[in-house]
Amino acid sequence: MAAAERLSDEVIKTCKQHITDGNVTGLQEYYRSLEGEDLDWQRIFLKVYLHACLKQQKQVVDWLMELYESFDPISKIALRQSFAYGRHLLNKQKAS
Repeated sequence: MAAAERLSDEVIKTCKQHITDGNVTGLQEYYRSLEGEDLDWQRIFLKVYLHACLKQQKQVVDWLMELYESFDPISKIALRQSFAYGRHLLNKQKAS
C-alpha cells in the first residue's frame, strides 16, 4: 500500500469518527487542515459521503455537497452516481 493511500485511509477513518460523534465543526476544521495535500479526494469524498448518509448526518451531507461543487467535471460525473444510493440510505433510515 502506497504512503498516499495509507494517508487517505487515515483521513477517511478520522472523518468517519467526526461524523459518528456528530462533530461537524471538527470535520470541517480537519478538512481545512488538509487542503493542499496530495490525497485521493474523490475516494475520500465518496467514503465520507456514504458514511454521513448512513449515520443520518444531513448537515454533513449538505456541507459535502458544497465541496462537491469544487471538483473537476470528470470527478463530478463519476461521483454523482453515488448520490442516489446516499439518498436511499437517508430515506431508508427515516422510514424505519
